[in-house]
Amino acid sequence: MDKDDLARLALFASVMSIAPDGIISVDEEQLIISFNEGAQKTFGYRRDEIMGRPLGLLLPERFRAAHAGHIRKFATSRTAARLMGERQEVVGLHKDGHEFPAEAAICQLELGQQRVFTVLIRDITDRKRREMHAQILMRELEHRVHNVLARVQMVIERGAEGQHSLDEFRLSLLARIQSMVHAHELLRQTNWLGVTVTDLIADQLKPYATSHNNRMEGPEIMLNPDATQALSMVIHELTTNAVKHGALSVPNGHITVSWEQPERGTDETLMLRWIEQGGPEVKALQREGYGCSLIRELLTFEFGGTVEHRFSPGGVTCEISLPLERSLARSD
Repeated sequence: MDKDDLARLALFASVMSIAPDGIISVDEEQLIISFNEGAQKTFGYRRDEIMGRPLGLLLPERFRAAHAGHIRKFATSRTAARLMGERQEVVGLHKDGHEFPAEAAICQLELGQQRVFTVLIRDITDRKRREMHAQILMRELEHRVHNVLARVQMVIERGAEGQHSLDEFRLSLLARIQSMVHAHELLRQTNWLGVTVTDLIADQLKPYATSHNNRMEGPEIMLNPDATQALSMVIHELTTNAVKHGALSVPNGHITVSWEQPERGTDETLMLRWIEQGGPEVKALQREGYGCSLIRELLTFEFGGTVEHRFSPGGVTCEISLPLERSLARSD
Protein backbone atom coordinates (compact mmCIF):
# COMPACT_ATOMS: atom_id res chain seq x y z
CA MET A 1 0.00 0.00 0.00
CA ASP A 2 1.66 3.25 -1.12
CA LYS A 3 1.68 6.62 0.61
CA ASP A 4 -1.35 7.88 -1.31
CA ASP A 5 -3.37 4.84 -0.23
CA LEU A 6 -2.31 5.34 3.37
CA ALA A 7 -3.27 9.03 3.22
CA ARG A 8 -6.66 8.23 1.80
CA LEU A 9 -7.19 5.55 4.41
CA ALA A 10 -6.28 7.97 7.20
CA LEU A 11 -8.67 10.58 5.85
CA PHE A 12 -11.40 8.01 5.51
CA ALA A 13 -10.84 6.82 9.08
CA SER A 14 -11.15 10.37 10.43
CA VAL A 15 -14.43 10.90 8.55
CA MET A 16 -15.76 7.58 9.81
CA SER A 17 -15.02 8.46 13.41
CA ILE A 18 -17.29 11.53 13.43
CA ALA A 19 -20.06 10.36 11.08
CA PRO A 20 -23.44 9.94 12.86
CA ASP A 21 -24.50 7.17 10.48
CA GLY A 22 -23.19 3.65 10.67
CA ILE A 23 -20.19 3.10 8.38
CA ILE A 24 -19.00 -0.46 7.94
CA SER A 25 -16.21 -1.72 5.71
CA VAL A 26 -15.83 -5.34 4.64
CA ASP A 27 -13.28 -7.22 2.58
CA GLU A 28 -13.97 -9.36 -0.47
CA GLU A 29 -15.08 -12.19 1.81
CA GLN A 30 -17.63 -9.78 3.33
CA LEU A 31 -15.90 -9.91 6.71
CA ILE A 32 -16.04 -6.72 8.75
CA ILE A 33 -12.73 -4.80 8.84
CA SER A 34 -13.97 -1.46 10.22
CA PHE A 35 -16.94 -0.47 12.33
CA ASN A 36 -17.38 3.17 13.31
CA GLU A 37 -19.02 4.74 16.36
CA GLY A 38 -22.26 5.31 14.45
CA ALA A 39 -22.43 1.62 13.57
CA GLN A 40 -21.92 0.67 17.23
CA LYS A 41 -24.87 2.87 18.23
CA THR A 42 -26.99 1.59 15.36
CA PHE A 43 -26.41 -2.13 15.88
CA GLY A 44 -25.49 -2.33 19.55
CA TYR A 45 -22.21 -4.20 19.03
CA ARG A 46 -18.85 -3.03 20.35
CA ARG A 47 -16.14 -2.77 17.73
CA ASP A 48 -14.02 -5.50 19.33
CA GLU A 49 -16.83 -8.07 19.29
CA ILE A 50 -17.83 -7.53 15.65
CA MET A 51 -14.49 -7.15 13.84
CA GLY A 52 -13.71 -10.08 11.53
CA ARG A 53 -17.27 -11.41 11.62
CA PRO A 54 -19.53 -11.70 8.55
CA LEU A 55 -21.55 -8.67 7.49
CA GLY A 56 -24.61 -10.92 7.35
CA LEU A 57 -24.64 -10.99 11.15
CA LEU A 58 -26.18 -7.49 10.96
CA LEU A 59 -29.08 -8.67 8.80
CA PRO A 60 -32.07 -10.92 9.54
CA GLU A 61 -31.26 -14.45 8.44
CA ARG A 62 -33.92 -14.46 5.71
CA PHE A 63 -32.08 -11.64 3.88
CA ARG A 64 -28.45 -12.75 4.27
CA ALA A 65 -28.02 -14.88 1.15
CA ALA A 66 -29.68 -12.34 -1.13
CA HIS A 67 -27.69 -9.43 0.34
CA ALA A 68 -24.39 -11.29 -0.10
CA GLY A 69 -25.33 -11.86 -3.72
CA HIS A 70 -26.06 -8.14 -4.19
CA ILE A 71 -22.57 -7.24 -2.99
CA ARG A 72 -20.93 -9.85 -5.23
CA LYS A 73 -22.89 -8.49 -8.19
CA PHE A 74 -21.90 -4.94 -7.24
CA ALA A 75 -18.24 -6.02 -7.17
CA THR A 76 -18.40 -7.11 -10.80
CA SER A 77 -20.07 -3.89 -11.95
CA ARG A 78 -18.29 -0.75 -13.05
CA THR A 79 -20.18 1.32 -10.51
CA ALA A 80 -17.94 2.81 -7.86
CA ALA A 81 -20.76 3.86 -5.55
CA ARG A 82 -24.50 3.44 -5.15
CA LEU A 83 -26.16 6.23 -3.20
CA MET A 84 -29.05 6.15 -0.79
CA GLY A 85 -32.30 6.26 -2.68
CA GLU A 86 -30.89 4.17 -5.53
CA ARG A 87 -31.55 0.98 -3.59
CA GLN A 88 -34.55 -0.42 -1.83
CA GLU A 89 -34.67 -0.08 1.91
CA VAL A 90 -32.96 -2.79 3.92
CA VAL A 91 -33.72 -4.33 7.28
CA GLY A 92 -31.07 -4.23 9.99
CA LEU A 93 -30.74 -6.61 12.93
CA HIS A 94 -29.75 -5.16 16.29
CA LYS A 95 -27.67 -7.11 18.77
CA ASP A 96 -30.70 -7.47 21.05
CA GLY A 97 -32.65 -9.15 18.25
CA HIS A 98 -35.01 -6.39 17.14
CA GLU A 99 -35.21 -5.49 13.47
CA PHE A 100 -35.30 -1.95 12.14
CA PRO A 101 -35.76 -0.28 8.73
CA ALA A 102 -32.69 1.34 7.24
CA GLU A 103 -31.35 3.09 4.19
CA ALA A 104 -28.05 1.92 2.77
CA ALA A 105 -25.40 3.25 0.42
CA ILE A 106 -22.38 1.29 -0.78
CA CYS A 107 -19.10 2.04 -2.47
CA GLN A 108 -16.06 -0.03 -3.45
CA LEU A 109 -12.43 0.98 -3.40
CA GLU A 110 -9.18 -0.67 -4.48
CA LEU A 111 -6.49 -0.46 -1.78
CA GLY A 112 -3.36 -2.05 -3.23
CA GLN A 113 -4.33 -5.59 -4.14
CA GLN A 114 -7.37 -5.57 -1.90
CA ARG A 115 -10.89 -4.50 -2.72
CA VAL A 116 -12.84 -2.95 0.14
CA PHE A 117 -16.59 -2.42 0.26
CA THR A 118 -17.94 0.29 2.55
CA VAL A 119 -21.59 0.41 3.52
CA LEU A 120 -23.26 3.42 5.05
CA ILE A 121 -26.32 2.49 7.13
CA ARG A 122 -28.92 4.95 8.41
CA ASP A 123 -31.60 3.81 10.86
CA ILE A 124 -34.90 5.32 9.62
CA THR A 125 -37.16 4.00 12.37
CA ASP A 126 -38.09 7.52 13.54
CA ARG A 127 -38.77 8.67 10.00
CA LYS A 128 -41.01 5.66 9.35
CA ARG A 129 -42.85 6.36 12.59
CA ARG A 130 -43.40 9.98 11.55
CA GLU A 131 -44.59 8.92 8.11
CA MET A 132 -47.02 6.43 9.61
CA HIS A 133 -48.26 9.05 12.05
CA ALA A 134 -48.77 11.50 9.19
CA GLN A 135 -50.75 8.88 7.25
CA ILE A 136 -52.95 8.21 10.26
CA LEU A 137 -53.55 11.93 10.70
CA MET A 138 -54.46 12.34 7.04
CA ARG A 139 -56.91 9.43 7.17
CA GLU A 140 -58.44 10.86 10.35
CA LEU A 141 -58.67 14.33 8.79
CA GLU A 142 -60.37 12.92 5.68
CA HIS A 143 -62.83 11.04 7.90
CA ARG A 144 -63.65 14.13 9.95
CA VAL A 145 -64.04 16.43 6.95
CA HIS A 146 -66.26 13.89 5.18
CA ASN A 147 -68.52 13.58 8.23
CA VAL A 148 -68.73 17.33 8.76
CA LEU A 149 -69.59 18.01 5.11
CA ALA A 150 -72.18 15.23 5.09
CA ARG A 151 -73.87 16.70 8.16
CA VAL A 152 -73.76 20.24 6.79
CA GLN A 153 -75.30 18.98 3.55
CA MET A 154 -78.08 17.26 5.47
CA VAL A 155 -78.74 20.37 7.53
CA ILE A 156 -78.95 22.55 4.42
CA GLU A 157 -81.09 20.14 2.40
CA ARG A 158 -83.55 19.47 5.20
CA GLY A 159 -83.30 22.74 7.10
CA ALA A 160 -86.00 24.50 5.12
CA GLU A 161 -88.66 22.08 6.35
CA GLY A 162 -91.06 23.79 8.70
CA GLN A 163 -89.57 27.26 8.13
CA HIS A 164 -91.92 30.08 7.15
CA SER A 165 -89.42 32.55 5.69
CA LEU A 166 -85.95 32.78 4.23
CA ASP A 167 -84.78 34.76 7.25
CA GLU A 168 -86.09 32.10 9.62
CA PHE A 169 -84.30 29.42 7.62
CA ARG A 170 -81.07 31.46 7.68
CA LEU A 171 -81.18 31.91 11.46
CA SER A 172 -81.93 28.24 12.15
CA LEU A 173 -79.18 27.14 9.76
CA LEU A 174 -76.63 29.42 11.42
CA ALA A 175 -77.68 28.13 14.86
CA ARG A 176 -77.24 24.52 13.79
CA ILE A 177 -73.84 25.19 12.26
CA GLN A 178 -72.84 27.08 15.41
CA SER A 179 -73.74 24.03 17.50
CA MET A 180 -71.36 22.02 15.30
CA VAL A 181 -68.66 24.64 15.89
CA HIS A 182 -69.19 24.28 19.65
CA ALA A 183 -68.72 20.51 19.41
CA HIS A 184 -65.48 21.01 17.48
CA GLU A 185 -64.24 23.45 20.09
CA LEU A 186 -64.92 20.95 22.88
CA LEU A 187 -63.04 18.29 20.93
CA ARG A 188 -60.15 20.65 20.26
CA GLN A 189 -59.79 21.25 23.99
CA THR A 190 -59.22 17.51 24.50
CA ASN A 191 -57.02 17.14 21.41
CA TRP A 192 -59.87 15.20 19.78
CA LEU A 193 -59.76 12.42 22.34
CA GLY A 194 -63.44 12.85 23.14
CA VAL A 195 -65.94 14.82 25.23
CA THR A 196 -67.87 13.79 28.31
CA VAL A 197 -71.65 13.59 28.11
CA THR A 198 -71.86 16.15 30.92
CA ASP A 199 -69.72 18.73 29.13
CA LEU A 200 -71.51 18.22 25.83
CA ILE A 201 -75.01 18.74 27.28
CA ALA A 202 -73.91 21.63 29.49
CA ASP A 203 -72.39 23.41 26.49
CA GLN A 204 -75.63 23.22 24.49
CA LEU A 205 -77.80 24.27 27.44
CA LYS A 206 -75.47 27.05 28.60
CA PRO A 207 -77.19 30.01 26.82
CA TYR A 208 -80.51 29.13 28.49
CA ALA A 209 -79.50 27.46 31.73
CA THR A 210 -80.42 28.89 35.15
CA SER A 211 -79.84 27.55 38.63
CA HIS A 212 -83.20 25.77 38.66
CA ASN A 213 -84.32 24.92 35.11
CA ASN A 214 -82.12 21.91 34.37
CA ARG A 215 -80.52 18.89 35.99
CA MET A 216 -78.05 16.33 34.67
CA GLU A 217 -77.67 12.88 36.17
CA GLY A 218 -75.25 10.22 34.98
CA PRO A 219 -71.78 8.68 35.26
CA GLU A 220 -68.62 10.12 33.75
CA ILE A 221 -68.72 8.84 30.17
CA MET A 222 -66.47 10.13 27.39
CA LEU A 223 -67.82 10.00 23.86
CA ASN A 224 -65.63 9.56 20.80
CA PRO A 225 -65.45 12.42 18.24
CA ASP A 226 -68.13 11.01 15.92
CA ALA A 227 -70.61 10.43 18.73
CA THR A 228 -69.77 13.84 20.22
CA GLN A 229 -70.62 15.67 17.00
CA ALA A 230 -73.79 13.71 16.32
CA LEU A 231 -75.14 13.88 19.88
CA SER A 232 -74.28 17.58 20.05
CA MET A 233 -76.57 18.23 17.09
CA VAL A 234 -79.27 16.12 18.72
CA ILE A 235 -79.08 18.02 22.02
CA HIS A 236 -79.12 21.27 20.06
CA GLU A 237 -82.39 20.27 18.37
CA LEU A 238 -83.97 19.21 21.67
CA THR A 239 -82.81 22.43 23.35
CA THR A 240 -84.03 24.63 20.50
CA ASN A 241 -87.47 22.99 20.56
CA ALA A 242 -87.61 23.36 24.35
CA VAL A 243 -86.75 27.07 24.09
CA LYS A 244 -89.34 27.72 21.38
CA HIS A 245 -92.22 25.53 22.49
CA GLY A 246 -91.30 23.47 25.55
CA ALA A 247 -90.05 23.62 29.11
CA LEU A 248 -87.45 26.33 28.50
CA SER A 249 -90.05 28.70 27.00
CA VAL A 250 -91.56 29.49 30.43
CA PRO A 251 -89.96 30.54 33.75
CA ASN A 252 -91.07 27.47 35.70
CA GLY A 253 -90.13 24.87 33.11
CA HIS A 254 -87.52 22.24 33.91
CA ILE A 255 -85.42 19.73 31.97
CA THR A 256 -83.83 16.59 33.32
CA VAL A 257 -81.23 14.79 31.27
CA SER A 258 -80.08 11.43 32.60
CA TRP A 259 -77.92 8.70 31.18
CA GLU A 260 -76.54 5.35 32.20
CA GLN A 261 -73.97 2.91 31.00
CA PRO A 262 -74.77 -0.75 31.71
CA GLU A 263 -72.17 -3.23 32.85
CA ARG A 264 -70.07 -4.79 30.13
CA GLY A 265 -71.48 -8.04 28.89
CA THR A 266 -75.09 -6.97 29.44
CA ASP A 267 -77.00 -4.59 27.20
CA GLU A 268 -74.13 -2.91 25.35
CA THR A 269 -75.89 0.43 24.89
CA LEU A 270 -75.67 3.93 26.27
CA MET A 271 -79.12 5.09 27.39
CA LEU A 272 -79.95 8.81 27.53
CA ARG A 273 -83.29 10.34 28.56
CA TRP A 274 -84.44 13.94 27.98
CA ILE A 275 -87.49 14.81 30.07
CA GLU A 276 -89.30 18.16 30.02
CA GLN A 277 -91.66 19.25 32.79
CA GLY A 278 -93.54 22.40 33.74
CA GLY A 279 -93.79 23.78 30.22
CA PRO A 280 -96.83 24.58 28.10
CA GLU A 281 -99.23 21.75 27.40
CA VAL A 282 -97.85 19.64 24.59
CA LYS A 283 -100.09 18.96 21.64
CA ALA A 284 -99.78 15.77 19.64
CA LEU A 285 -97.82 16.31 16.43
CA GLN A 286 -99.65 15.93 13.15
CA ARG A 287 -96.36 15.16 11.41
CA GLU A 288 -92.75 14.62 12.43
CA GLY A 289 -90.83 17.89 12.30
CA TYR A 290 -87.36 18.50 10.95
CA GLY A 291 -85.75 18.39 14.39
CA CYS A 292 -87.25 14.99 15.18
CA SER A 293 -86.34 13.55 11.79
CA LEU A 294 -82.78 14.90 12.10
CA ILE A 295 -82.37 13.23 15.50
CA ARG A 296 -83.68 9.97 14.11
CA GLU A 297 -81.48 10.03 11.03
CA LEU A 298 -78.29 10.97 12.88
CA LEU A 299 -78.62 8.32 15.54
CA THR A 300 -80.35 5.53 13.66
CA PHE A 301 -78.44 5.55 10.40
CA GLU A 302 -75.03 6.74 11.62
CA PHE A 303 -74.83 4.79 14.88
CA GLY A 304 -77.40 2.04 14.71
CA GLY A 305 -79.14 3.54 17.73
CA THR A 306 -82.81 3.99 18.51
CA VAL A 307 -84.86 7.11 19.28
CA GLU A 308 -88.26 7.25 20.94
CA HIS A 309 -90.04 10.61 21.10
CA ARG A 310 -93.13 10.94 23.27
CA PHE A 311 -95.29 14.06 23.20
CA SER A 312 -97.47 13.71 26.28
CA PRO A 313 -99.47 16.70 27.60
CA GLY A 314 -97.12 17.08 30.58
CA GLY A 315 -94.00 17.47 28.46
CA VAL A 316 -91.74 16.04 25.79
CA THR A 317 -89.71 12.93 26.52
CA CYS A 318 -86.94 11.63 24.27
CA GLU A 319 -85.19 8.32 24.94
CA ILE A 320 -82.00 7.57 23.02
CA SER A 321 -79.91 4.41 22.93
CA LEU A 322 -76.49 4.21 21.30
CA PRO A 323 -74.23 1.16 20.83
CA LEU A 324 -71.30 1.47 23.22
CA GLU A 325 -68.66 0.23 20.80
CA ARG A 326 -69.53 2.99 18.34
CA SER A 327 -69.95 5.77 20.91
CA LEU A 328 -67.30 5.56 23.60
CA ALA A 329 -63.88 7.19 23.33
CA ARG A 330 -60.96 4.80 23.06
CA SER A 331 -59.27 4.08 26.36
CA ASP A 332 -55.80 4.48 24.76
